[in-house]
Amino acid sequence: MAGARLARTQRVGALTFHRLLARFKTASAGLDALPRISRPRTAARRWNRTRTRRRRKAQRALGRLV
Repeated sequence: MAGARLARTQRVGALTFHRLLARFKTASAGLDALPRISRPRTAARRWNRTRTRRRRKAQRALGRLV
């Protein structure tokens, strides 16, 4: 039952499913650990925005130098 829940969990594909089973040995342990090891989507978006801003700033600086 826990294996089906883990397989149907949002943002858990086949590779993640198998990695969780290899690391935690059981599907229920993988489900319990998932909130601790997953990165919140807002943090990912914030990181991408920061990286994009830095890249644009560097490109503008290079454009001014040339």
